[in-house]
Amino acid sequence: MLNNYCRLKYKILIFFMIVSSLAFSQRTKKRGFSNEIGFYGGATTFFTDFGERSYETQAKNSSFHLGVVHFFNFAYRDDYGRYTKNRWFNDHIKVRSDIFFTYIGNLRHEGGLVDQSQTSLTADQLRAMKGELGLLSLSSQIEYNPFSIRGFSDDIRNNFAIHPYIAVGVGYTAFNRNVSSSLGRINTPATTPPEFLGGIVNGSGSEWSLLTNIGFRYKLNPMADLIVEGRWQAFFSDDVDGINDNSVNSVEHADYLLSFSIGYVYYLNF
Repeated sequence: MLNNYCRLKYKILIFFMIVSSLAFSQRTKKRGFSNEIGFYGGATTFFTDFGERSYETQAKNSSFHLGVVHFFNFAYRDDYGRYTKNRWFNDHIKVRSDIFFTYIGNLRHEGGLVDQSQTSLTADQLRAMKGELGLLSLSSQIEYNPFSIRGFSDDIRNNFAIHPYIAVGVGYTAFNRNVSSSLGRINTPATTPPEFLGGIVNGSGSEWSLLTNIGFRYKLNPMADLIVEGRWQAFFSDDVDGINDNSVNSVEHADYLLSFSIGYVYYLNF
């Protein structure tokens, strides 16, 4: 397992190096850009096979997350010796890279199936199950800003104090999960409901995902912004949480997360 974890870390490092190299190659071509670095944190809800797929039953499967974000800002590119506002791409698009970490230590089944009024063996098995999940996600996204990036950064009259954006991209996630039961060894008929039997997978793994961030910036000063955003990240797998529901199509029932963040971004100005 240790060797698998090491290989996983190398894959993540290579992915991050490729993204960084592609971005920094622009600098070698003398196409200037500016850099922004930020930090954020907030609440995460992970939608899994622990509980029914609704926010009411998944709200307890929540925790805090931390993240680091980097932006390539092309609004100050000067390919021909002067800035040209007519360049739409420069003034509305950024390239964003994120490192996102969360740990949820108390995954439990919620909803009507585990209500105390339920006395079946399946209800007892579900109530006895618990899980924990830690994940580290690296992502690269294209961010669209409907209003002028340059105007938001430079306007001394503060006419663009709030600046909305939306970003879409792909992520690569390393995770470690553990599913257990107070009734005994998991993945046996005595402890595991039929729809989960044979579908419990513990240990480390990795998966690709699609994600989007929607939010806005608030200008604190010429060199710093406050960011408020929501994140949706859908994985191409149903067993990120360690449970694969055999009773449904695993793609239709893939795991995903929702998060809400508040953060701080600083303009490095180089």
